[in-house]
Amino acid sequence: MSTIQDEQERRMGRPALSADERKSATLRFRVRESLKDQLEQAAVQSGLSMSEEFERRIADSFKFDLILRVMLDSSRGQDLFVNLGTVLETVREYSKETGTLSDKSVWAEHDPTRAGLRAAIAVLVEHLIPPAREPNPAPATAAEARQERLYAVELENMVEFGDEFARMVIGQLSGPAEDLNTGGASEH
Repeated sequence: MSTIQDEQERRMGRPALSADERKSATLRFRVRESLKDQLEQAAVQSGLSMSEEFERRIADSFKFDLILRVMLDSSRGQDLFVNLGTVLETVREYSKETGTLSDKSVWAEHDPTRAGLRAAIAVLVEHLIPPAREPNPAPATAAEARQERLYAVELENMVEFGDEFARMVIGQLSGPAEDLNTGGASEH
């Protein structure tokens, strides 16, 4: 065969798109066989191609950057997230074993499972994020009184911030998000 014939045989199939027409870039890299096997299994379970499964997992990893930073920042943060994952999985599995939650049910739509999760998460929060101390109502000196007033203001501000921010994140409070976006920013 000539070189022209070899090249024609290799070009069978759909012609390649130009760089401007492509929706995604091609990356080439090596992975360990065990990771490749895990990716293949995940792709079969999700009904996606290996390439789609890989792309989804890479995109998801960026979504979780903040969570991972917080989790790895301290042992308490790590304990919170590890225990939270364990609680979610264990309560969900327990609901299935007792027959109250079917395999096809979504735990977030199942009242008894949600009640179990809320109870377990409340214990985790109480243990891993203990409540702040209350300001001292009877400080001994004027300097201590001033410190306690400052502490009380800081405490109140942080509680309000935490409450408002969490409500904004879950969509219960839109005003601050809209205020942050008035300058033309697309995200908050």
